[in-house]
Amino acid sequence: MKKNILYATLITFAILALFLRGFNLGGLPISPYWEEVALGYDAYSIAETGKDHHGTPWPLVAFESFGDWKPSGYFYAAVPSVKLLGLTVQAVRLPSVIAGVAVVVGMFYFSMRIFEVFTEKIPPQIKVATSLVAVFMATFSPWLLQFSRAAWEVNLATALILWGMICVLEYLAHRNKSVAYLLLSGIFFALAAYTYHSTRVIGPILFLSTLLYSFFSKYTLSTRKKRIYFPKNEFIAGIFFLVLLFPLLRSLSSAEGTQRFAETSIFSDLSIIIESNELQSKVTVPGANLLFHRYVLFGREVVTNMVSHFSIDFLFVHGDQNPRHSTGYTGILFPLDAVFLVAGWYFLFKKQKKAALFLLVWILIGVLPASVSHAAPHALRILPIAPALLFVLAYGFVQLVFLLSKSQNLFSVRTLSTIIAVVYLLQFFAYWRHYTAIYKVESSLEWQYGYAEVMPVVHKYASTTDEPVFVSRTYGRPAMYYFFYNKIDPRQVQARDAVERMDQSEFITYESIVFFDSLSSIPLEGAIFVAADQSDELLQRVQSEGKKASKIIDVEGVEGTKLWEGYAVTR
Repeated sequence: MKKNILYATLITFAILALFLRGFNLGGLPISPYWEEVALGYDAYSIAETGKDHHGTPWPLVAFESFGDWKPSGYFYAAVPSVKLLGLTVQAVRLPSVIAGVAVVVGMFYFSMRIFEVFTEKIPPQIKVATSLVAVFMATFSPWLLQFSRAAWEVNLATALILWGMICVLEYLAHRNKSVAYLLLSGIFFALAAYTYHSTRVIGPILFLSTLLYSFFSKYTLSTRKKRIYFPKNEFIAGIFFLVLLFPLLRSLSSAEGTQRFAETSIFSDLSIIIESNELQSKVTVPGANLLFHRYVLFGREVVTNMVSHFSIDFLFVHGDQNPRHSTGYTGILFPLDAVFLVAGWYFLFKKQKKAALFLLVWILIGVLPASVSHAAPHALRILPIAPALLFVLAYGFVQLVFLLSKSQNLFSVRTLSTIIAVVYLLQFFAYWRHYTAIYKVESSLEWQYGYAEVMPVVHKYASTTDEPVFVSRTYGRPAMYYFFYNKIDPRQVQARDAVERMDQSEFITYESIVFFDSLSSIPLEGAIFVAADQSDELLQRVQSEGKKASKIIDVEGVEGTKLWEGYAVTR
C-alpha cells in the first residue's frame, strides 16, 4: 500500500474515532459521575487559584478530593480545556476523548514497531494489514469507547502507557538511535504512574522490564562478538525514570500513597483471616497451619481474581457488572472477537513467539493490580492491557483471512476481509444503538442523573433566603455537584474548608446548606429541603407537625419516575 493511501486511511479512522468519542459528549453518558465533577472542579480551582478546593497549592502526587487521594495527572490534563471552555461536562471529558483517539492512532505505530523488534522476517502485507486492522478494532472497541467518553483517569493512563511502549519499541528497532527515545518513554510511563492508581504498579514494572530486555538482548549480541557491553542508555534512562518517580516513591508511606490501596486491597479483608483461623482450628492433620495459612488463602483469592478477568462472560457476554464500566449489552469485547483472540494467540505462539511472550507479560502485569483488589473482574483497572489484547485480535483476524483465502479459494483476501469487517460493524451498530438509546436510560441513576437540575435551585434558595437548606446525600457527593454546577468561586470554598463539617474530606455543610444522610437531622421549622426517595416521609412529618410545604422543584427520572423533590416548609 502506498504511503499516502496508508496515512489517509489512518487519518480517516482517527476522525471517525474522534466522532464516536466526542458525539453528544455532554449527554452520553447522561450526566457526570461524581469522580468527574471532582476532577473538573479541582481543575477549575487550579486554573483559577493555583490551589485545589481544599486550599493545597499545586498538588504533585495526588489531590485530596473526597479523601481518596486521586492521582494528579488527569486534574492537570483537564486544566487547559476547563480554562478554555469553562467548567462544563464537555471540558472535563475532553482529555479522555483526546486520549481515546491517541490510543487508536497509537495502535498503528505500536503494531508496526512490534513486528520490527520481535520478527526477523514477515511479509509486508501481514505487517501493514495487522496495523490497520488494529486501528479498525480500536476505533469501534466497546471497551475503549466506554472509557473514552467520560473523564476516566485510566483512559489517559492507558494512552500514556501505549505511547511509552511505542517509544521503547522505536529504540529497540533502531539501536543506533540516541537515548532520547528511552527518555521519552520514561516520561510517558512516569506520567501514567501519576495518573491512575493501578498504573503506579503497571507503568514502572513495564518500563523497567523493557529496559532489562533491552540490556540482555544487547548483552547477548555483544558476548557473541567477544565484546563487553555496558548498558549506558538503559542506565541513564533508568536513573532518569527513578528521578521522575521520586515524589511518588516518597509518598508511599503517606495517605497520598496508601489510602486507595487500603480501601480496595483484598489484604485488608478480615474475612479471609477469620476463615484461615477457623480452618486451622478445625483441621488437625499435620501441615494444616501451612495449608490454611492466611497468605495461602490470599494467594487463592489473587489467582481466582486474575482468572476471572479471562472468563467468557466477562470478555464476550456481559462485561463488568458495574453499569458505569460496561453497558451489559456485550462483554468488554464483541462476541466475534472470541474467534480472533483464539486465532491470534495460536498464530503468535506458532509464528511469533517473542512477540507472544512480550504481549503475555504485558497482560499479566496489567491484570495484577486488579487481582489484588475487590470487585473482580474489573474492566476499569485492567484497561492498560487493552492495546495488547487488541493487537492479538488484529493479528488473529489477518492470519485467519489469509489462511481461509488460500485454503478455500472462494474469496480473495480483500473480499473476505470486507465480509468479516461488515459483520464486525453490524455488531458495533447494534451496540451503538443500545449505548445511545437504551444504556443512557438504564444507567441514569448510576451516573447521578438529576443533580444538574437540582443544584441551581439549591443555590438560588441558599443565596436569597436566611432559611437553612437541606440536601439529600442519597445519590452521593452532593456538595461537589453544588460547587460544579453553580461554578462556585474556589476561593470561597477554600476559605470554608477549615470551618465546615466534613466526612472524609467531603463537605457535608457549606454556609447555610446541610447535606444530610438521616431524615431525623432535619429540623422542619422554616427549613427548605431537597430530597431523593425520601420526600414522602418528610412530607408526612411536615403534616404531622401541622405545617405546610410548598414545592420548589420536581425532577423526574428519564423513565418518568419521581427522582428529586424540593419543598419549602412554612413556619
